[in-house]
Amino acid sequence: MKVKELREALSKFPDDMEVMTKKTEIFGNIAHIFSVRQDSYGFFGADIPCVLLTDEDDEEGEEEE
Repeated sequence: MKVKELREALSKFPDDMEVMTKKTEIFGNIAHIFSVRQDSYGFFGADIPCVLLTDEDDEEGEEEE
């Protein structure tokens, strides 16, 4: 994924939204991101919305256009 593609994918989300990553490889960069989608994570009982960058073909999420 190039900077231009990442900017376009992130432009759909609010500027104050957290960004999380889900990667199968521990090391590396985000060059092989498969999808950028809205998700959420739990923190001390709170459900916090976030943008999830993942390098997996995630069945519950869809690739953002």
